[in-house]
Amino acid sequence: MLQNWLKPLPAALVKSAEQLPANRLGKNIAPFTEQLPDLKKVRIALIGAGEKEANDIREYLYQTTFAFPKAQIADLGNLRKADASLLIPVVFELLSVRVLPVILGGKDAMAKAQFMAYQDARALVNMVAVDEKSGLAIPARCTRPCSGRRTTCCSISA
Repeated sequence: MLQNWLKPLPAALVKSAEQLPANRLGKNIAPFTEQLPDLKKVRIALIGAGEKEANDIREYLYQTTFAFPKAQIADLGNLRKADASLLIPVVFELLSVRVLPVILGGKDAMAKAQFMAYQDARALVNMVAVDEKSGLAIPARCTRPCSGRRTTCCSISA
C-alpha cells in the first residue's frame, strides 16, 4: 500500500550510493527502486517530503559512517506529493509494522502531520528537528510537569 503514496529513489542517487565505501550509510541502506524493501527486516525508514530538498539531504547523509547491522535501514523514496495529508497514512502504516519513520525535508506542516499519525497509532512520540529556521515553537521553560501512561508533557510559559 505504501507504493500509492511513495515514488522510488532516482536511479542516479542509488547508483552513487552503491559506489560508496562499505562503511558508509548509503552503501548499507535498502533502497526503494522498483520494489519496496522487505519491511520485516527494517527498523528505520527514510522518507523524503519535498523531492529536491530530500534528495539533497540524502547526498550528504549517505556519506556518513554506518555502524549498524545491514538492511536495518530502508530508504522508501519520496512522497508523490509533498503534502501533509499523504504523510499521515505513510507514517501510520510504518508504525503499525514497528518501523521508525524519519522524514527528510518538508515544511513545518509535515512535523504536525507526523505527530498526528503517531497520535492515531497511539505510539510514543519522540521528535528531533534539525532546521536552520524552524517554525516550531521552542519551549522557554516547563512550569507544570505531568505524566501520562506513555507520554510526558508540561505547561509552557514564555
